[in-house]
Order: sequence, then C-alpha cells, then structure tokens
Amino acid sequence: DPFVIDRTIETGAELSGEPNGHYCFTQFVPYNSGTLAAAMIAGSDLNEIRKKLSDISILKKSIEVDDKSDSMERVKKEVGKRFKILLEIDGIKFQTDNSRVLIRSSGSSHKLRITAESETEKGAENALKKSEKLIRNT
Repeated sequence: DPFVIDRTIETGAELSGEPNGHYCFTQFVPYNSGTLAAAMIAGSDLNEIRKKLSDISILKKSIEVDDKSDSMERVKKEVGKRFKILLEIDGIKFQTDNSRVLIRSSGSSHKLRITAESETEKGAENALKKSEKLIRNT
C-alpha cells in the first residue's frame, strides 16, 4: 500500500506492516519485500521474537450505508468532537480509552469498515460497539 510506505518513510520508521502480511524494512529497501522479511525471520528465534510482542485483540465489522462518502464525512466530524484523532490517511484512526479504531469507507461496496484494536478483547469489543453506534447515529 503506497500510503503505508509513504507514512513509514515520512515518520522515519524502520519497520511497517499491513494485515495482509506485507512488511517494509526501510533500512534496507523503501518498499514491501516478502523475500527480505522471510530472510530476516529465517535467521531468528521465533519464540524470542514472540516474547517481545504484546498481545493485541483486533475486531472488525462492516456497516452498510447509503452514501459512504457523506457518511464518512459526518463520522469524521463527530469523531473529532469526541476522540483524539491519530491519523487521517485511509479513513480516520482515533483513540478511545485504551483502544484504537480505524473507520474507513470500503473501496468496493456501500459500507464503512471498522477495525478496533486493544490490549484486551473486552476493550476491542467496547471500541467496536461505540464506533458502530457512532456510525449508525450520525
């Protein structure tokens, strides 16, 4: 995704990734490279890598809307009133309590897609419910 790569380079991050398994190691190449990711992991102890990672619960839901552009604009305005906005690249990403939420419009259907993540499943569930309610009431 060019937006992810652009943001990775813009912020000086050394690593970025996407849910589809694409990874970018900017200290070597400024683009996604599955071959490089595989080579870097092949020489590593996966159990040691796993110990360094925190558990994150991720929940997703799609909401049917009549006009996704109009709905997305209204959602952005409402989110800006209630929450701390983190990013506005591919939709709107914001912080709720101990959770992060991304709401974006679908590229292929009349839907808004919600991705909620938190350190706990309950936190992700709460963020997803709040976000769904926000979309339906906006």
